Amino acid sequence: MMDVDTFNRGLYEEHLEEAAFLYEQRALGLEDLELTWRDMADYESRRDAHLNGLICGGDHAFAVSREAALDGGPGELFCAFFLACRQRQIEPLLALMRDITPNEEDQIAAIVEALIPACPHSWLNQIVAFAENTHSAYLPIILRVLAWHRNPMGLDLLSRHVDGDNGLGGAFPWACGRLGARTYMSHLRRILEAQNKQWDLRETALALLRLGDSELAPFLAKRARKPWTRLALSLCGGPGDGNKLMNATPTSSSSLLGLGILGDVAGVPALLGYLRRPQVAPIAARALELITGAGLLERAWIPEEADEDVLSPAELEAWRRGEPILNPNGNPAGEYVERISENINAWLAWWRQHESAFQVGKRYRRGQFLTPRLLFEGMQDPKTPGMLRELAYHELAIRYGCNAVFELEMPVPLQDRVLLQIEKWVDENNDRFQAGAWYCHGQMMGA
Repeated sequence: MMDVDTFNRGLYEEHLEEAAFLYEQRALGLEDLELTWRDMADYESRRDAHLNGLICGGDHAFAVSREAALDGGPGELFCAFFLACRQRQIEPLLALMRDITPNEEDQIAAIVEALIPACPHSWLNQIVAFAENTHSAYLPIILRVLAWHRNPMGLDLLSRHVDGDNGLGGAFPWACGRLGARTYMSHLRRILEAQNKQWDLRETALALLRLGDSELAPFLAKRARKPWTRLALSLCGGPGDGNKLMNATPTSSSSLLGLGILGDVAGVPALLGYLRRPQVAPIAARALELITGAGLLERAWIPEEADEDVLSPAELEAWRRGEPILNPNGNPAGEYVERISENINAWLAWWRQHESAFQVGKRYRRGQFLTPRLLFEGMQDPKTPGMLRELAYHELAIRYGCNAVFELEMPVPLQDRVLLQIEKWVDENNDRFQAGAWYCHGQMMGA
């Protein structure tokens, strides 16, 4: 007969496996243009149910989770650190931090995402001291946590370590933008000017934009051939910067999406042309929809992606010859999906019919002159993919000066509360801005 401890261990391992899997699925979903933020709510509720099962298991469940985290992936790390924060004292968390040295970005992200909602604020001083005195690998982690909460302790941590040998890595620009650390604007500009690849240059540019750097748009426009400039330029650029994007690397996804974010119909002919190129047609169609709001949809067959670990040698050889993967019935494996049309003929016909309704030099979003309210509605729309919601928030902050606190990784219920704050700001400020005009840092930009 199985003893109680063995039975409980099996139960906790099952909860842990499911919670870790759902964490990782949610993390992948945040980057998926075909999944929406409301899809994330399902992952969160199912993950949290398993986390609650582990919390109810007390010390035994935490021990199982801690053991799995020592050799596991990001999902196991998330669960172990989350449960450590649910212990009565801080010592189990500090012990876990001593035993684990995160050195991969997905590991760091998992620990940050666990600490943000679960770590008691009364523990933050001790965790900062631990990172500074015992385990410097946790400096960028605790800095991200402090910056996420807009905790002024983050400014103190910045001042002590910005020039240190142990480094803050990508957390430095990320935190500067969120903490309003204007003191470091010149430092951030030097990183961009040197194009120091040790830093996340796109995040550095975003930090400067959030801090109000009014000279950054021309700087970015001159360097539009650099991948890190393109989406940042779309968030602060003015009339004519669409040409800079197209002259840089026109087949780049960031260039094409940047045209959609800029919203100038002068970019429509180029985007129509790129529908002929299968490798960029999906992002070109997405950019066209952002500008025009045409609502052109199609039913498309999406073949199942190959998993080389489960295919037989014969199936793998056939797949490499370009043959489709077959399901057990012998038919091609895959599914039909409804998506934004990538059919150039459908788009050309629509554009010929509607082109006269648009004005070159104005900014559009979904067929209307762009306003803060349209950006808010895009964030609120349950069909909007996460990445586009994040870009819409950046536009509200950088172009119009909305100071609400929003992070794409926020749990959906918290996002709902933030959206109420943004809606209130829009109600109070939308009419201050001319529809379709170009703004940056709240000021109208010249032609």
